[in-house]
Amino acid sequence: MADFPSFFPTGFFSILALLQMSTWCSAVSKFSVKGPAQPILVLLGADASLPCQLFPEQSAAHMQIRWYRAQFSPAVLVYQNGQEQGGEQMLEYRGRTELVQDSIGRGTVTLLIQQIRASDDGQYRCHFKEGYISQEAIVELHVIGLGAAPHVHMMGPEDDGIRVLCSSGGWFPKPRVQWSDMAGAKLPSLSESQSQDGDGLFHVEASLVVTDSSLGNVTCSFQNPLSGQEKVSALFLPDQRKALYKEDWKKALLYPDWRKELFKP
Repeated sequence: MADFPSFFPTGFFSILALLQMSTWCSAVSKFSVKGPAQPILVLLGADASLPCQLFPEQSAAHMQIRWYRAQFSPAVLVYQNGQEQGGEQMLEYRGRTELVQDSIGRGTVTLLIQQIRASDDGQYRCHFKEGYISQEAIVELHVIGLGAAPHVHMMGPEDDGIRVLCSSGGWFPKPRVQWSDMAGAKLPSLSESQSQDGDGLFHVEASLVVTDSSLGNVTCSFQNPLSGQEKVSALFLPDQRKALYKEDWKKALLYPDWRKELFKP
């Protein structure tokens, strides 16, 4: 039998195979993952929805989807073979997470976290894997905790003035504290201290010494730095000229209804 004539140089088919493999890999890897452009703000105790989207639009039902935080494993949630896998899940997220799959056929998946805690604040990564190809995106979650209305009370005379203390707890992140007078002018705090409870919520105390007898009252406001929401309390101050008498101060501190009392010289 006559040999089939060769019209191709040696190694041509090897090069062709490599080109075909490269083209196939390129086609497979042509997807990216995008998350929200802005952080997601969620109130403490509410539910949070963290979305991720495949581009171009395609089904993610056959992919491995992993939501994780600082470490790849254990994870917040793992989805594989069409269902959630509990073996690698972090203990603090068990029973609180769900992968919303309503639009998974279009490449949209959403991580639902229930009963948001302060510890849930921060970065999350949604990781998509198909074969040997994987892509991921970052989603930022900011938790907002609105604390109690500030409690404002007088501590007593100090440095020819009136020392006032303002405190509130249950905030996240650490709130901004601001004193102001009747006209809205800001007053600087003398001191400020903070602590966090077992749930990571902030308790803050701020003090002020008022030496201007014309103020009439002072206002203390606590503001969440993320949402701008605030809670405000005011305290009426007796005429400093009269209030500096220690007996009047004793009466003011002893009686809760001191505002109804007349301070006589």
